[in-house]
Amino acid sequence: MHEDADSLSLLKELCSQTFNFQSQKGQVQALQEEIRRLNKLSHDKYTSNKLYMDRFTNARDVIKHISGRLPIHPALVDVDLKKKDMDRSSAMPRKSFAAETESTYQHFAMMFIMGADKY
Repeated sequence: MHEDADSLSLLKELCSQTFNFQSQKGQVQALQEEIRRLNKLSHDKYTSNKLYMDRFTNARDVIKHISGRLPIHPALVDVDLKKKDMDRSSAMPRKSFAAETESTYQHFAMMFIMGADKY
């Protein structure tokens, strides 16, 4: 890494080390703290749009790193499948995975919007 003077791989390594430090707390504690941090995150009038986006993205990435994936809420998945006239028992695995992914994106999009600047 240092021979190539590759700043991007240096940043990735620093990010990885930071995430690993969070994981030393114990997976359950680290995950709960990060979810709480994300839920409390708000974009006030003194925070730039970029800074809010960076903080939100960082919190989401830390949650994904700690737990291996972003949380999936079954009720939201069911709503997404129902829009497509399906349910869990009749949906093919690929369709269920797509519904899980879509509902997770929608959930995080709503979290982002709800924390956004209201001034």
